[in-house]
Amino acid sequence: MTWSPLQLLAPVDLTSGRPALTPARFDPAIPGNAAKLDAVERLLDVAGQVGCTLPELALAFTTAHPAVTSTIIGPRTME
Repeated sequence: MTWSPLQLLAPVDLTSGRPALTPARFDPAIPGNAAKLDAVERLLDVAGQVGCTLPELALAFTTAHPAVTSTIIGPRTME
């Protein structure tokens, strides 16, 4: 079973456009963050090539994986 709020790398709330709660977490000057942002850009390219959004790509990856029995999605908080 896998779970993800589908928002761990987004600097803004994907549904409201509000800034993320911890903007320093996304500072591209930090090497680890820069690598994550580069990975997101590459994944966006892959999603575009197959004609889907990034969240759709994430769900397709987990549901197609043979070791995954179910995928749970949902908000990070009840707000």
